[in-house]
Amino acid sequence: MIRSRVAALTALYLLVVCAVGMLHPVRNALVLGALGGQGFYKVYVASALVALAVVPFGRLAARVPQQRLTPAVAAVFAANLLMFRAFFPGGMVFGILFYAWHDLFAGILVSQFFLAANTLLDARSAKSAFPVIVAAGSVGAAVGGAITGFLSPIIGVANLLVVAAVLTAVFAAVIPLVLGDGAPEVRPNVRIVSRANQASLREVLGDRQVQLIAATVVLTVLVKQLVDYQFNLATATLGDREAISAFQGKFAAATQWLPLVAAAAIRPALARWGIGAALLMLPA
Repeated sequence: MIRSRVAALTALYLLVVCAVGMLHPVRNALVLGALGGQGFYKVYVASALVALAVVPFGRLAARVPQQRLTPAVAAVFAANLLMFRAFFPGGMVFGILFYAWHDLFAGILVSQFFLAANTLLDARSAKSAFPVIVAAGSVGAAVGGAITGFLSPIIGVANLLVVAAVLTAVFAAVIPLVLGDGAPEVRPNVRIVSRANQASLREVLGDRQVQLIAATVVLTVLVKQLVDYQFNLATATLGDREAISAFQGKFAAATQWLPLVAAAAIRPALARWGIGAALLMLPA
C-alpha cells in the first residue's frame, strides 16, 4: 500500500511542478512586456516584499491540520489564477503583481506538498521516496516548460493561466484522497526528543555550521538572480509576450532535466571527497 501512495505523491508533485514550470516563462513575459528588459530588476523588490506574507501564513499553518491546509491552499491558488485570467492582460502593476504572486505560488505550494507528504511517510519510507519525488519534479518542470513553449503561440498566454488553474485544482482535489488520515503506514522506532533538549534560536543562529549554510544559500540566490536578470534582458528583444513565453518555455524544457544529470554526476564526488569538493563543480 505504501508503494501506491508514493506513486500517487510522485504524480501529484509532478503535477504541481508542471504548473509552476508553465507559469514561470509567463510571469517573465508579462513583466518584460510591461517594463522591458532594462526595468526588469524592479520585480525583485516586489518579490521580496510579497515574501513577507510567509510570516502570517506560518501562523495560520500552525493552527490548521496539514491534511486540510494543503488542499485549501491549492484551491485558493487555483482561484487566484482564474482571477488573473479575468483581469488579463492588465498593465505594469498586473505584471509585477503576477510575478511576485508566482513566487508565493511556487514556494508555498511546494513546501505544503512536502509537509503533507511528511505526515504520510515514516523516516525510512521518506528516505527512499523523496529522491524519486524530486526527480519527478525535474520532469514536471521540463514538461511545464514544453507546454508553455508549444502552446502559447496557439492558445495564447492568457489561456495558459486556465490550464495551470486546472492542474492546481486537480492537485487540490486529489491530495486529500492520497493523504487519508495522514497516519504513516509504517512507524519505525523513533526517539522522542524532549523540549528541554532542544536548542534555542540564539544557539542555532550562533552555530558555525548554520552560518555557513546560510551564507551559501545567500550566495546561491544572489548568483541565481544575476543570471535570471541577464537571461530576461537577453530575451526581452524577442517580441511580444507570446514569443517570449514560447522561447523561455522551450528553453526550460531543454534544461530542466539537467539537475537529474548533475545529481547523478555529483554523487560519486560527494561520496569520495565530500561536500566541499562537490561544490567546486557548481561553476561548471
